[in-house]
Amino acid sequence: MEQNHKDENPTNYGEPQDWEWRLAEQEFDEHRKNKSGKNSFLLIILTILLIAAFTAISLPDLQVFMAGRFDFMKDNARLSSDQIVTTAKPAVVAIEAEVGNPLAHSVRQGTGFNISSRGRIITNHHIVEGSKNIKITFGDGLIFYTAKFVAVEGIDLAIIDLNSANLPAIAVDENGRPHNGEQVTIIGNPLGLQKIAQRGQVGQYHFTQDNQTLVFDVNVPANPGNSGSPVLNDQAQAVGIVFASTEMKIGEQSEIRTLAIPINVLQNISPD
Repeated sequence: MEQNHKDENPTNYGEPQDWEWRLAEQEFDEHRKNKSGKNSFLLIILTILLIAAFTAISLPDLQVFMAGRFDFMKDNARLSSDQIVTTAKPAVVAIEAEVGNPLAHSVRQGTGFNISSRGRIITNHHIVEGSKNIKITFGDGLIFYTAKFVAVEGIDLAIIDLNSANLPAIAVDENGRPHNGEQVTIIGNPLGLQKIAQRGQVGQYHFTQDNQTLVFDVNVPANPGNSGSPVLNDQAQAVGIVFASTEMKIGEQSEIRTLAIPINVLQNISPD
């Protein structure tokens, strides 16, 4: 199942540079939140937004910070009727993975996407690793529960088979990988929100620090919950999977970017 891909022309890609990547969920809270705290987490976000709005005059720095953190909402509003987004959204799912024990119970939240009408969910291994139960929710309210998944060795990916029927699915571009400068769209569940769309451009390819897997960056930020989001080309086909964020030096500026795994690492895994 696992595939190791070494590019035939490695000079076209960057060796590990002076950037550090981190799991998208680790940006705030090590990608863990209490299940009972989901609603309170959303309430805190709304409360902070209200406070920021009422104190913008006296606290301009807070206004700038919050504006930057939620800029992706403007992108989402602009893309709400976009054909790529409307085509792919039904197959993007929310994932909640229960971990721990009754005395120390928590839930990891992330994103996944379906590539088969019978239900084959692609997500990140770090979301479901060690989980006792996994809840998968489609946008129409359809919910599946499972404790089973297949980890892809050497890569932060996991596959969950649902054994259902007539489920919305995203087509996969297994033969290619997005090229530098290509426009791509990401749909995920950041900060407890659902199916938020962002659009950006592919930057460079990099080798991960622990193996020879090539990953690429996209010039949009990843937030907690974005892990497992599909990266889509202009045909609404999946070309990558979000797994981390990174701070990169672009000229004289530092920039938070999304890191994604090319979908072609799964080229021997049939959707059906």
